[in-house]
Amino acid sequence: MGFLQNAVFAVFIFLNTFVSGALGFFHLASTAPLNTTVQSSFSTTSNKAQPIAASLAGPLWIPLSQSEATTSPGWFIQNGLVVYQGAMDSGGNLVNRIVQIDPNTFLVSASDLDFGKDNSNVYYDGALIGGSDPNSFTVLGAPYDDGQHNGDYAKDKLSAYYQDSASSGTVTPIPGADVATFVSIGYGYAKDNRFVYLFGDVISAADQKTFVVLGLADSPEGSLSGDTYAEDRTHVFLNGNAVSSNVDVGSFSLIRDSSGEPTSYAKDKSHVYNAYDCTTIDGADPATFTVLNTYYAKDKYNVYSFDGPGGNVAGTSVALIGADPATFQLVSGASSYDATDGRHKYNHGWPVD
Repeated sequence: MGFLQNAVFAVFIFLNTFVSGALGFFHLASTAPLNTTVQSSFSTTSNKAQPIAASLAGPLWIPLSQSEATTSPGWFIQNGLVVYQGAMDSGGNLVNRIVQIDPNTFLVSASDLDFGKDNSNVYYDGALIGGSDPNSFTVLGAPYDDGQHNGDYAKDKLSAYYQDSASSGTVTPIPGADVATFVSIGYGYAKDNRFVYLFGDVISAADQKTFVVLGLADSPEGSLSGDTYAEDRTHVFLNGNAVSSNVDVGSFSLIRDSSGEPTSYAKDKSHVYNAYDCTTIDGADPATFTVLNTYYAKDKYNVYSFDGPGGNVAGTSVALIGADPATFQLVSGASSYDATDGRHKYNHGWPVD
């Protein structure tokens, strides 16, 4: 009997050890990091933006006490009244606008604190948005939100709206927009089941079924220029206008740096372009074209600069005559030049020797 008990006990220990080991293996397998792909030094993929959801993660509207809107300019409650501190007067002082709002039901938008509402109305910058429905009103995106230039789009069950920063913050309905399918897609663009919009206006040449946003181009000075690119099945668009040059839509992309930030260049299978105005850079080879920094780029044939002789910081990059792309490299720490090819020194694209 003792032998049988010992055998059963041994089998139990074996099974327990086996199961524990198996579970440990599967736990490790489930928690082990996945292999990742390292991006090359400069990406030439289009990184097309995805449509932004009409709703946000978390609450859409929050009490004023939970927001940062209590700092000027913005909303606050004073002596039982809702006040919006906004535009400056001629003397440079912020003006307080007392709004006839129910302070007990007042909420601010979690995505754009300039929007507020109570049980009866919706407001922007302290002004009433006429005809809006507070129960269904949703802010879809705010200017420069997360660097995406989403535009101030909103909608309720009645209308889609655009907040025009150039018109003193006026929020107006978008004529003809289909509320049920209307979404913000970034960089000031939106679309519904019929049209594509930029800053609230219809882009008549755009095909909404295939329209995607490519992103924002950099300026030659190294700051975002505000020039947005998009495409559909037949066109590439710059700031909402179809480009007239013979761009290949299927292979067109903005050239981005290693961190995914935009540069001042774009390309397709045959050409490299100044992203500022989508003009062709003569002779540039898209297969070997590499952006070095704000001032320089090169391919197997030439070195290019916006600031050198013939260049234009407004957006035209040209080949540096005589520069050797095979030996051209950036230089740091020198006071009078920032690049060299071994024969000549350059500073912001200009030869200095």
